Amino acid sequence: MRSIVFAFIVLLFSGCAKYVETDISVFHELKPSQSGSSYVIVSSKEQTGSLEFQSYAMQVKAELKRYGMVESLYGKAKYAIYLSYGIDSGKSVVSSYPVYGPTGIGSSYSTGTIVSHGNTSSFTGVTFNTPNYGVVGSENRTGILFTGYFNMDILDIAKSADGKPHKVYEGRAVSYGEMGVLAPIMPAMIRSLFEDFPGQSGISKRIRQPLEKE
Repeated sequence: MRSIVFAFIVLLFSGCAKYVETDISVFHELKPSQSGSSYVIVSSKEQTGSLEFQSYAMQVKAELKRYGMVESLYGKAKYAIYLSYGIDSGKSVVSSYPVYGPTGIGSSYSTGTIVSHGNTSSFTGVTFNTPNYGVVGSENRTGILFTGYFNMDILDIAKSADGKPHKVYEGRAVSYGEMGVLAPIMPAMIRSLFEDFPGQSGISKRIRQPLEKE
C-alpha cells in the first residue's frame, strides 16, 4: 500500500514541477500590431544596477523583438516600459490526494488436473484471483505555497506631461507554486504574458508554460 501511495505522490508532483501556471490579466489601449514602435525599458531607483533586473529586462526585450518593436533611447522612444516583480514568503497549505489500492476480487480462475478413480474423481490445482483497484482512502500533504508576480506597464512618453503619466498598457502575471525562488519561474511567466501581445484588453486567463523553454 505504501509503495502505491509513494508512486502516486512522485508522479503527481514531478509532473507539476515541469510546468508553471500563470494567471494573466491585461488592460490596454494599444493597436493590435506594434511592429516598428520604439520603446525604452526604465529602471526604478531600486532596480538600477541590479543584475536580476537586467536579466528580466533582457527576456522582455527578446519578447518585444518577436512582435517587431524596436529598442531606443528615452528621448527618441515612443513608449517607456516599467517592470516590477517579486515573490512572497509563502503560506502553509494542506492538500488532500486519493490513495489507490485493491478494492476486492474482480475475477478468478483455476487451473489444475482432474484425476479419476473408478466412479470418483479428485481435482488438484490452484485458483488465481484478479483484484479490482480503486480509491481506498485519502491522505493529506502539508506544504508551503508561494505567490510570485510580474507586472509590466507601458507609458506613452509624448502624452505624459506635467507629471501625469499616460499609461497605455497594464499587464499582470501571477503564479502560485512550491518554488520559493522567483528566477527559475520568471521566464515562463514572461512568456505567458507575451503569448498574445498586446492581446485583447480586459481579459483574464490562465496559461500553462513549461518551466524550461522547449
